Amino acid sequence: MFYVQSIFILTLIGIFYIYLCLRTLVPQFKKVIYPFNLATKMALMSVIAGFGIVFLYEINAGMIYFKGYANGPSWYIGHIFLIILTLLVFTLSTLLFRMTFLFFKTFSSQNLSVELAKNNLQISGLFSTYFIILCLLITEPMIKFIDVIVDLNY
Repeated sequence: MFYVQSIFILTLIGIFYIYLCLRTLVPQFKKVIYPFNLATKMALMSVIAGFGIVFLYEINAGMIYFKGYANGPSWYIGHIFLIILTLLVFTLSTLLFRMTFLFFKTFSSQNLSVELAKNNLQISGLFSTYFIILCLLITEPMIKFIDVIVDLNY
């Protein structure tokens, strides 16, 4: 029964996370250029992939707590914790997205918005690489930090 429940909950949380990502990211990229050109599509898809990387780290950590609470008398606490953790990680992903823009603006002589509008694939690829590397470097320590803060004793 636990596995059916966890698959159902993870499916709902995954759909909700993807919905939040698209509702946040697409308007940001529409400010640059609409309809999207190839460079903007490439940057958007890599940012969505980075959000997915962060989500996978979160689900791996969140399922530990979910398993601990799902079988007990207070099963709803596991659900609530997983939802709150998903919202925290979504906020982390959004901050990483903003930090990448700031990093790119600070350390590059190129204006990212202008270069994406000009369909510059090199700048789009560089931005995509920055974002995915930042996601891979920062997400796991942040999840461990959240784990230390929560520190639930089973």
